[in-house]
Parts: sequence; C-alpha cells; structure tokens
Amino acid sequence: MFRVLLFVTLSLLVIAFVLPVSSVSAADDHDLIISNSWVRATGGAGERDDMTHGDQDSAGEYGPTAAYMELANQTDMALRLVAASSPAAGVVEIHETVIENDVMRMSPADGLDISAGGVVIMAPGGLHLMLLDLERDLVVGEAISLSLFFETVAEGDTESLEVVIGVPVLEEAPQNPPEIVVADVWARPTAMTAMHDDQDVEPDMIPPSAAYMTITNTGDEDRTIVGASSDLAGVVELHNTLMEDGVMRMFELEDGIALLAGETVELRPRALHVMLMQLTRDLLPGDALFLALELDNGEVLTLGVPVRDEMDMMPDAMSG
Repeated sequence: MFRVLLFVTLSLLVIAFVLPVSSVSAADDHDLIISNSWVRATGGAGERDDMTHGDQDSAGEYGPTAAYMELANQTDMALRLVAASSPAAGVVEIHETVIENDVMRMSPADGLDISAGGVVIMAPGGLHLMLLDLERDLVVGEAISLSLFFETVAEGDTESLEVVIGVPVLEEAPQNPPEIVVADVWARPTAMTAMHDDQDVEPDMIPPSAAYMTITNTGDEDRTIVGASSDLAGVVELHNTLMEDGVMRMFELEDGIALLAGETVELRPRALHVMLMQLTRDLLPGDALFLALELDNGEVLTLGVPVRDEMDMMPDAMSG
C-alpha cells in the first residue's frame, strides 16, 4: 500500500509542476451556477466507441441531440448566452421549442438573456442547446465538454466570458438532490497532447488524475459522500492530502467526505479530492468524464467533469 500511495503522490506532483500551460480559460467563483446539466444519448447504454482524438471516419452520421441545464445568475448584472460549442458536435445552436398552430417546432435563437439574480431552465420541450453534426453516438454513462459563451454589459462596456462545463450523457434529466449545490467542477489532465492515438495503452502506464469541486449542503441534514465512480477510471477513491513532517502524504478517507448542513466543502489540489486511478486513456484539456458521487442516504450526484489545466484558471472567469 505504501508503494501505491507513493507512486500516486509522485505522479500527481509530476502532473502539477511539469505539464506546460495551455490557453483554455476556466472558472473559479460562484457568480454563475450551472446545475443539473445533461445531454440526451443518441446510442444505448453499454460499450461506447472510444474517443481517440484522431480522425473520425463517420463524421456527421450521428444525432442530432440536445443539451439541457439550469443557469442561475448570481451577479448584479444581466448575462446573455450568445453561443456554444463542443468537441463532440460540429454545430451547437441555441434553440427554443414553440407551439404554432398546434404544431411543435424548434426555433433557433440568437441569444438567451439571464437577468441579474435570475434563473433560466433549459429542459425538454422548451429552451435547449441543439447539437448537430455529431461525430459519433453519445452513450449513456459518458460525458462531453461544452463551452458556453456569454456577454455582459456594465457601464457601457461589453465583456465576453467563456465557461467550460462537463455534461453527462443520460436518457433523462439527473435526479440530483436539490439541497446539494456543486460548482467549480474540473479534473486534472494526464497529458497535454494525444500520445496514444490508435494504440492500446495499459492502464498502469497512464498517471492518475483527480477531480475537484466546491460542494454546498443547503439543507437541514448532514450528508456524507461515501463513494464515487467514473466511466474512465477503474478505481475511484475519496482522498485527502496532508503535510506530515515536511512530507506530503495522500490517504483514502474511509469515512467519506462529510457535507455538514449549511456548510461548504472545497475539494482542491493538495487537499480533499476525488482520486481517479486505472484510467482507460489519457485525459486531455477539453475532454470530460462522467462522475457519480454516492451519498449516505442512497442518493447520487451525477456530474460531468471538464478536464482542464490548473494553471489556466483565470481569476475573473465565472463558475461552471
């Protein structure tokens, strides 16, 4: 066990300090809360096609599908969603479903306004993001990355903001407990470029990663995260990192991560985190993975986790 923990610790330190910086912006505060995101599957549950980051021979043959979410604007200024994009789709459009002459049809929109302090819900039969020209089927139990582009106008100046989120692929909306609010979700990459296209890579050759987030329990009862699972990791554990006698040590939390009523827990590098081991492939910036967090009362938090470099987090970006 000591050798395993030593290997994991050294691997994370290598990831933290050796990987070069990329140019993808990220989010680190709670001005915009995006929750209950999901994208409807186009393929059935079970084995999926591997995402190899190489050429896709079947581009454009799958889909379309739609992505849904809730957007809560906690700033003191109005936001406008003006565009979206995803590596999984050639085209992403903002759509609204309307009824005209008793006929339901989808109508493209040039933007989506979210008032200061307001909430907008994207759901089937209403507002949604349409994903067209998919390069492959989207299968239940995986996740895709989605970039959302916003504009704000303050004191006559227009500012553009990009928020990158992970979106789980499901057949229906996730049943996440409403009192548990998750923000700032991300996972550390294991590589910055594709190294293993069209090659079989042994899991023990891929370094481990970790997922981080901020979790607030707005309810009246304490909860505990007792387990986790992911589509891309054979082993997922709840870990903490402590400095003991000048040595950074990582260990598994046998009792889980406590979510006390009315309090916030931060999972961050070199502290509490969700450890992702025995990865089936490298995690690259721009990827996303599916993560399920199991609570002590049997409920499950279903999340999409975007992969991004820690060094890319800009202090003025907003939370996903």
